[in-house]
Amino acid sequence: MNKTVYYALVALWEKSGCKIVADYPAEQDPAYRAIVLSTVDGLKSLENDTISLDRGKYTIHVLIGELHYACLTLKPDCPSSAAKLESCSQVFLERMRNIYRELPIFADLTRDLTDLAVVDLSKPLKKIVDEYNQQSEIIPRLEEELAEIRKTLMDGVQKLIDRGQRLDELVRKTQTLQIILSMASVVELAVDPIEFEEDVKRRDSLAEATRHLYFVAARRIQAWIRGILTRNHFRLLHESAVVIQRHWRGHRTRITIDRYLVRRVRQMWQDCYDEMATRIQASWRGYWIRKTVLDTKKMQRWLNRVYRKNEETVRNMKRFKQEEMKFVETKIEHESMHWTLFILFKLHHLLRTKQRPGVITRIDDTRFTLIEEMLKCLEYKRYVSDKRRKVKSKRRDCQIDETPTSILRGTYYERCGKEIEETQKSLGAGTVPIYRSEPYEEREKNIRKLNQVYLAASIDEAYETSSRREVETEKGKREAMCSLRREFEEEARCTKEVDLREKIKKMDCRLNEFRLKCPIHDSPCCK
Repeated sequence: MNKTVYYALVALWEKSGCKIVADYPAEQDPAYRAIVLSTVDGLKSLENDTISLDRGKYTIHVLIGELHYACLTLKPDCPSSAAKLESCSQVFLERMRNIYRELPIFADLTRDLTDLAVVDLSKPLKKIVDEYNQQSEIIPRLEEELAEIRKTLMDGVQKLIDRGQRLDELVRKTQTLQIILSMASVVELAVDPIEFEEDVKRRDSLAEATRHLYFVAARRIQAWIRGILTRNHFRLLHESAVVIQRHWRGHRTRITIDRYLVRRVRQMWQDCYDEMATRIQASWRGYWIRKTVLDTKKMQRWLNRVYRKNEETVRNMKRFKQEEMKFVETKIEHESMHWTLFILFKLHHLLRTKQRPGVITRIDDTRFTLIEEMLKCLEYKRYVSDKRRKVKSKRRDCQIDETPTSILRGTYYERCGKEIEETQKSLGAGTVPIYRSEPYEEREKNIRKLNQVYLAASIDEAYETSSRREVETEKGKREAMCSLRREFEEEARCTKEVDLREKIKKMDCRLNEFRLKCPIHDSPCCK
């Protein structure tokens, strides 16, 4: 199989046709150029396509890419040789394309290539074709040598196989010669059989010795040739792999760098937009918080209002507490005053030791009793008239019905009076006789007057306390009165006249509010 490349071409496809960039050999046979150019002009195929076309006794191999690469070889006889020749030619064209791609002038095919005629681009092509043709000449020569060595080895093996047959033939020949020699009549023509046998043995031993030497020499030659072929094949595979890896890695690196740059630029813009958006959002949120949620002026005004409300509430609570305390004190003092008056009347009218004519009884010409001194200060006419006038005015103001009421008849005060009377009777029973110092009718009249006074006082008290607090329930009133009654009963059991006087001195009777002169608090000795 002849692998020699007789013509190689590198062409640039244009609208007007193919333009030759480089060709070799250029002047050996013009018919080669015409055949290759006509074949390349007639092709309409895609990029990176490999085609092998028959042109008579030649075969045109074409590789289509940015440039068109073509070579011309002889047409082989058998299909297997044609397939092998096609693969070798395509490897040759790939090598051409790799070398021409690395040239600086073909780095950018989009620019104008009008100066291609000035530059000689056939030198790389010449070098490639010469190297390939030399390899194609060496390989057939080596194949011929290998064929001869193979033939020699086969002959040696055949000789070894035929060795036994030759020995048999030699024995037969020796026997024949012995017969001939015995029958020969000429002595000088006779051969010594012993010498002949030794000569045959010597030659056989020499052939046996040289056979091993020939075998070793053939083995060395085969190892050398196989080493050369294997190294050349591995070198070709290594170079091809390096070229493929270089181009693929460059392609992948360029794609990766482009993608990385695009992604990096987008990330930079996104970071910039995010930072600007963060600043805008921070400014807006700060403004919104200061305007709506954390408005300091509004919060200050609100706190001032809260402080004022709290202070006002505290003042109201203090005032209410003071009023409550004052009300309780006033009520207790009024109750004390009522009980004082009630006790005075009871002691004067019920606990007399001896009946005397008149309301006031003298013990001697110069001194009154304690009860008489206290009763002496009561001016009932003016007091009752003033109270009635006040009660009428308050009823008129409060729109109270002026019809007579029976609210104090049989109520707590009368029951308390009866209990006090019974208590005093029980205390004085058996020691001091008790007599009534006034008629029953006058006593009832005085009791009714006292009830009217109590009624007026209760109306005044209700009118004064209606705007301050809620009216106490009836149960609370009863409990309070019962507690006061129990205290009074306990004190009445163990209290003497001197102790009563001391307690009355400590007590604020407020008789001056009713225009009454208290003989104890208003006496010259107290002042």
